[in-house]
Amino acid sequence: MASLNNKKVGVAACIKSDSTHCTKRSRSDSETDTLSLSDDSTENVKKQRPSKKGSDSDDSIAEEIRTSASASGENVSEHAESSDSSQISVLTRMDTESPIFLETIKKNTSEWTDLVLPNFRIIFGSDKFAQADDVFTKGILHLIEKEACSEVLNFFLKGRTEDKEKYECFRHAVLNVFDIDCCHIDNIQEDVMLKLNQIIEEGHWIDNYIAMANCNQPLVRRICDRDLCTNLKTFIWQLLYMIRKRKGNKPKELSEGMYQELFVSFARIFGLNIVSGSNVEKYSLTIDEKDFVAIPDAVICHPTAIGDDKIFAVIEVKKCCQDEENEQIRNLRSIQKRAFVQHVGSSLKGQHCGQFLCTLPFSAFGNRGMYGFIVQGTQVTLTSFKPEDGYYENLCNGYLRKKEAVVTCSKEYNILKKDDRKQLVETFLDFEKLLKFICIKK
Repeated sequence: MASLNNKKVGVAACIKSDSTHCTKRSRSDSETDTLSLSDDSTENVKKQRPSKKGSDSDDSIAEEIRTSASASGENVSEHAESSDSSQISVLTRMDTESPIFLETIKKNTSEWTDLVLPNFRIIFGSDKFAQADDVFTKGILHLIEKEACSEVLNFFLKGRTEDKEKYECFRHAVLNVFDIDCCHIDNIQEDVMLKLNQIIEEGHWIDNYIAMANCNQPLVRRICDRDLCTNLKTFIWQLLYMIRKRKGNKPKELSEGMYQELFVSFARIFGLNIVSGSNVEKYSLTIDEKDFVAIPDAVICHPTAIGDDKIFAVIEVKKCCQDEENEQIRNLRSIQKRAFVQHVGSSLKGQHCGQFLCTLPFSAFGNRGMYGFIVQGTQVTLTSFKPEDGYYENLCNGYLRKKEAVVTCSKEYNILKKDDRKQLVETFLDFEKLLKFICIKK
């Protein structure tokens, strides 16, 4: 959703045609609230704490939202990305009344590949490369319960002029002030980054922007002075650090931790509350007395959650795009390959879905699902996890009984490319806006 007008159309369509109901959220040690304000606790899910780990065309987007909303009365497998017959064949080969086969599935989801997904009746993506705003919009249609959609509409309409000016200010800072436009870190010179850092520190760009734009000067100064300049400078310094490691007298390979910090610092520019690195806790899921464990690289959290986690999105980071692991996996997946998004490798699909499953009880949206990000170097993919009603409860009991879940994937966006950052600005600010709504709702 590239504008607030688009949000109005999308949410209105959701109120009209969304027929889904909110599943209840389960937790082993305490009850937590969902957006529907109805929760149950369950003994099947456990969270273990000790272990740590060291678009700019309104008309076109609005029409896209209307189209997606008109189909929202269908079930997940019909509404989302399951039109491809090869996707259906993956699931129909299973006996849906039989228990989930767990014996050969490894405990740590970090060792999963997409070969385990049919066991959990998870459909990952499609052939099509969706826009990030489309993934975000369809996610709302599924994740926000019908009764709350009118509240979403009213919330997004409040302060519309202020929000418009905020979006324009962030666009200018991230596209015109930070004006890097390339495909790879190796294409950026250190002196260019030092100059950008000086521009941010001096702050003259704020005065120039105010003089150029017809804007609310106090609002723009407040936005820039409070968060934008500080967080943008942190992002620039992380990028500069990586460039120096790469191009120093003794060049070093960039680590996944460096790319993780780069993405996290970029996302924090937009006011998102992110827990990353060793601060991320272990999440476990028990299915029919067998435990599975996931530790995401980072999580985007409910901004004011106290005590219990309220996860908005899980984040998986790799330092580069992953190829298929070996010839055996390629051969085993040859029949299914058309059904899956091609820019996300087998291991990433399995690991990302494992993280969704283990963190689902702690989702800010209850058991209805959540968002996610797959980061490969500087390439960012937005995802959403959308299980059917009753999926999680059946999963914990070991019998899915025809319940399915769909992971929707966007195209890749490179944070070093201007055109791609333009879309990411919209997406992250929309996330921040939706998180504010959830905060008020709670």
